[in-house]
Amino acid sequence: MGICKCELSFGNTGQSDCPTLQRHKVLDFFIPRYDSTGARNKVDVTATIDAAFLTARLNDVDKTKRWYPVRDIKNAAPEQAEDIIQTFEDQTTNLVSEGLISDTYLINKGTPVLIGKLKQFRCQEFGILSVDANGTLIGDGVFEAGFLHPFEVDSNSLSIRFVKPTPSIFQGIQVSFNYASSAKDENIRMLIGDNVTANFLGAKGLIDVTAIITSISTTGFTAKLITDQGPVNDLVTVDGLVSADFVSSVTATVSTIRNVTDSSDVSIVSVTESPDGTYTFAFVAQTAADVLKLKPVKNGFDFSLVEAETITIP
Repeated sequence: MGICKCELSFGNTGQSDCPTLQRHKVLDFFIPRYDSTGARNKVDVTATIDAAFLTARLNDVDKTKRWYPVRDIKNAAPEQAEDIIQTFEDQTTNLVSEGLISDTYLINKGTPVLIGKLKQFRCQEFGILSVDANGTLIGDGVFEAGFLHPFEVDSNSLSIRFVKPTPSIFQGIQVSFNYASSAKDENIRMLIGDNVTANFLGAKGLIDVTAIITSISTTGFTAKLITDQGPVNDLVTVDGLVSADFVSSVTATVSTIRNVTDSSDVSIVSVTESPDGTYTFAFVAQTAADVLKLKPVKNGFDFSLVEAETITIP
């Protein structure tokens, strides 16, 4: 229950003749509550919220600052539990606390791979910024003046269930959770204005990529870049990369591979893709037993597992 302010007992009840109304939810951004510095993640409502802003949030190298979109939401059904009421013998009552707000929805055609990713949020403190059918970003606009905050979620309440297909329905993922007790309907605000041009409805989450490294020599190796998407015997690969899409993990110099042993950048002489998603690298000769690391860079993918792979020169 909200705290009563004795010096201000009443709130004015006027509304605009043209109120801004939200529509049903179609997308959620799962956002870590705090970033790696301990600061709360939030949106400056005066900033330019354009395509570049959204791309930066979706692809942030710092996973604690990244936005994780949950899209293709259907049948969103937000609810609020009954308030807790104390009743006395004389039939008078006290409002002890307001009921928790919860949400339940279906992710249309959600895959088992996505189930595993979503379950990981149970172990994290996170909040949610929602997007309605108009493409409007919605969050807590009262917690801190000038900022839109994600509504905090009780991560322990996050339930993720696979909806198996039947002759009459597609597969999907049933998601349900409780918002934290700090989430209040009266704090809901929408981000609309000339400075907001980002297409939130088009936001897509990153896809994890791993590498299979073969044919290692002093002057080259072959890397097959595969995702965790698709049938197990034909996983989707990352296609169409060129030399400039590979960059040293330290100096950010394009067309380089990192020699971890020497703490130096190795210039890529050539990259050949054949078949799709398999890349053969040629570079200046390296010393036997040196350890190399490969770092592809492309929006829409998370290559951290590729970068973690060590390549030892024979």
